[in-house]
Amino acid sequence: MRAQPSSSTVILRRWAVRALITAALLNAALLFIETERTPPEMAAQVIAAEAAGEGFLAMTAVGEVIRRRGGFGGFSVMSKDLPDFFKKQGFRTRLAARTAWTLSKLRMLSGGADHFENVRLFGTPEWARGMRRTASWGGLVFYRSKHFWRQK
Repeated sequence: MRAQPSSSTVILRRWAVRALITAALLNAALLFIETERTPPEMAAQVIAAEAAGEGFLAMTAVGEVIRRRGGFGGFSVMSKDLPDFFKKQGFRTRLAARTAWTLSKLRMLSGGADHFENVRLFGTPEWARGMRRTASWGGLVFYRSKHFWRQK
């Protein structure tokens, strides 16, 4: 049987979680004043385009994949006019995408994935053969390749 944490430990954990969420929201709010082609804003645009309908945890995991890849290459949404698409999204979606990008620094949700696919819409992709399935959030399934590559 596990021992119950002390009340001071519980209070400290709650404080740490609140501080982290507050910092992420403030950082996301600061992104509103940045231009549309800065790396953090581009990341938020890619996150919104790839995972806005899949929930906040999926959006954060997509941010982790972007960070693991080291850039935006290979994302199908890069061919879209992302700044215009992003502006048409609701305030909550834009804020969630920006906050997801900030929280993706923690790298807790994707399991080290470097690929993902919306299997609910497109089914399991052929390219995922031989890859390890690391996580699933919303309709997105995350995969890690055997030989990790990083965009230069």
